[in-house]
Amino acid sequence: MSVGNEPDVILELLREKIANDESMHFVADPEQMSMFELAYNVLKSVSRGGVVTYTIDDGFKGVCDVSIIGKKISFDDTEALIFVSKIASNVNVYSRLDGSVRMDFTFYGTSRPLRR
Repeated sequence: MSVGNEPDVILELLREKIANDESMHFVADPEQMSMFELAYNVLKSVSRGGVVTYTIDDGFKGVCDVSIIGKKISFDDTEALIFVSKIASNVNVYSRLDGSVRMDFTFYGTSRPLRR
């Protein structure tokens, strides 16, 4: 097997997987969705100086996130922030060109394929 052909094989496998996933029906995972909803409500109540938003399955099935964007973000309850950071699948903090900061709390597995 030549090294030059390996990416083509990988890309073909990915194309097949995406095609199969797109034809499947998905259902919400109640436990993971409740954790996502809890994170949104907690961050909305304890954060100051930022706008709290959420996205649900934005192009990726089973992935949701809560975001906070602001120039001076503070938290009334740091224990609540730590709790949300622990229940999230992933946490990222980005500095933005306009001088603001973006915090993303991502939740994977918020939906799962419905098996027939």
